[in-house]
Amino acid sequence: MKHGDARLALAQEIARARRALGVERAAPLALVPVVAICAWLAASLFGVHDVLPPLAASFATIAALGGLAVLALRATRRWRRPTTAEARARLEVDSRLDLGSLEALDDQPVKLDPMAMALWRRAQSEAETLARRCTAAPPRPTLKRADPLRLRWLAP
Repeated sequence: MKHGDARLALAQEIARARRALGVERAAPLALVPVVAICAWLAASLFGVHDVLPPLAASFATIAALGGLAVLALRATRRWRRPTTAEARARLEVDSRLDLGSLEALDDQPVKLDPMAMALWRRAQSEAETLARRCTAAPPRPTLKRADPLRLRWLAP
């Protein structure tokens, strides 16, 4: 594998790790709006709106949609995009590598004497070997902190 191929494979795995981190961060934040939508749909399907007068049903629908919009906006504002450094660290943990072991791919030789160049090439080849072994794990969203009472199982 050439140096460019190792960097390309590493960039693809970093992108996968970044997406996995994004999903893990979004899942707990999206839980409240999704449960609220399911509760509103369940109330609608069970005929709660049929019992209310038309004006009250309209106001209830507007209030529910406004509340859902506020919940979704709060979740969107609290979510933050994973950085490349976080994705690299996650990739190293998933691949069971030492932290910082892939940094040699970005290094340049300090001196241009033969000994320094030989050491640099060896570090590059070791980093390329490690880059070939890197694989990002699938997302592992943890919802225990966001939903300690397991209310997500009650949603239809």
